[in-house]
Amino acid sequence: MPWRETYPMEERLKYIGDWLKDEEPMTDLCRIYGISRKTGYKWIERYQTHGLDGLKEMSRATHSHPNQTPALTEEGLVLFRHQHPHWGPRKLVHRLGNPAKRDLAGGEHSGSDSEAPRADETATPPKTNADFRRECALRLAAPTTYGLRISRDGSEHGTAAGWIR
Repeated sequence: MPWRETYPMEERLKYIGDWLKDEEPMTDLCRIYGISRKTGYKWIERYQTHGLDGLKEMSRATHSHPNQTPALTEEGLVLFRHQHPHWGPRKLVHRLGNPAKRDLAGGEHSGSDSEAPRADETATPPKTNADFRRECALRLAAPTTYGLRISRDGSEHGTAAGWIR
């Protein structure tokens, strides 16, 4: 005999139908359908408030996104990106400055001039790939002490001082 295929929506409809008949206590009804009483009460509450639509699967996505970029900033960034398609993220952020204090769509400063200087005038230029390569080379060229502290007089201090010759 082949396995019988069931769908969650059909099972919920059967469960609600049996609950409406009021022939079984809630505990037994939930045991028959293999669900917890908490889940059983949840489906009944959804059926009572939303009808048959309440038995459908609902989205589990969050309803709020507190870290989402504001719409105005997002629009300004997209507009700026279309105007300069070859600029990377570092240059875009540098040129946009502080998005909280600037109207990105128009490029104008939203506050008074004494409130904050324009980002173009005060910010340091973004680092280029050459800058990162130079810093990495300097770090690699620096002498390593391998966990030992070397004092000013050149003597070694540390737990492994006697192990290294």
